[in-house]
Amino acid sequence: MDIKRYISLYFILSITIIFIINIFIDHNTEISDIAELSFMDVFYIAMNNIFFTIFAFILSLFGLSFIFIFKIIFLIGYGPSIAGINPIIYYFSSISHGLLELFVGCLLFCFSIQFLKIIIDYTKGYVMVETIKYFLIKTVKYTIPFVCLVIFMGALVEVYISNKLIKFILSIGG
Repeated sequence: MDIKRYISLYFILSITIIFIINIFIDHNTEISDIAELSFMDVFYIAMNNIFFTIFAFILSLFGLSFIFIFKIIFLIGYGPSIAGINPIIYYFSSISHGLLELFVGCLLFCFSIQFLKIIIDYTKGYVMVETIKYFLIKTVKYTIPFVCLVIFMGALVEVYISNKLIKFILSIGG
C-alpha cells in the first residue's frame, strides 16, 4: 500500500468517525463560556499537542500509536458536544486549525504504518537494520520538527482565528 492510500484511508476513517459521533451523541446545549485566548494559550496548546504527538511517535515504535491517533479523531468528533455548540458552527469556526490537527494525525498514522511495514520486512529478511536506523534518523531530523511546526501553526490559528470566529458567530446569535 503506498502513501496515498494511507492518507486516503486515514481521512475517510476520520471523517466517518467524526460524522458518526455527531449523529449518535447527545449534544450538550448548554454553551460553555468561550474564553478569550492569548499568546500564552498558544504556548500551552502547542506544548500539550507536541508532547502528546511525540509520545505517540514513541508508542508507534511498539505499535501502540493508533490509540492516540483515534483519540485525536474522537476529540474532534466530541468537540461540539463538549463545548455545547451546534456542530455546524463549531466545525465552521474550527476547520482551519482542525485540518492542521487532522494533518498531524495523518502524518503520525503514515509514520506508524510505514514503521510497522519496515519492521515486518525486517523480520522477513527483506531489509537490513540500517533501513530501520535511516528511517528513524530521518524521522527525528525532519518529520518530528515539521510536525512540531505544524502543531505550533495550528495553535496560532486556533487562538487567533478559530477562537475569535466562534466568539463572533455566537455573539450574533449563532
